[in-house]
Amino acid sequence: MAQSWQRLKRHPLSAEYPDITGQAWTEFKDTVRLHGVVGGRAIMIHEGKVADSWQLYRACVELSIKPTFKVLKLPKGMSVEQWIAVVNDRRRHETQEAVMKRAAARRERVAAARGE
Repeated sequence: MAQSWQRLKRHPLSAEYPDITGQAWTEFKDTVRLHGVVGGRAIMIHEGKVADSWQLYRACVELSIKPTFKVLKLPKGMSVEQWIAVVNDRRRHETQEAVMKRAAARRERVAAARGE
């Protein structure tokens, strides 16, 4: 990585998902502090930005634990929008209303981009 691993930005599509905060964030960081990055998890990079594992990345930066990075290789026929939705919408504990609101906003952005 040409830039410092601790200065990466979040991919805008990933940023649609809220950060972990409060007690849940403290507990998450405590787990990373105690056990490090487990299960071979890697921070996925797309267009030079963090596309997946942003929460883990944030914890690693705060704790000065350098994680593993991988460049996202999209499956054939899958857009980055679809990939981020798949890896996030299916593993979050959000209300259906929050998921639907984000999906509607995403559709509007895609339609506007196609119109340009």
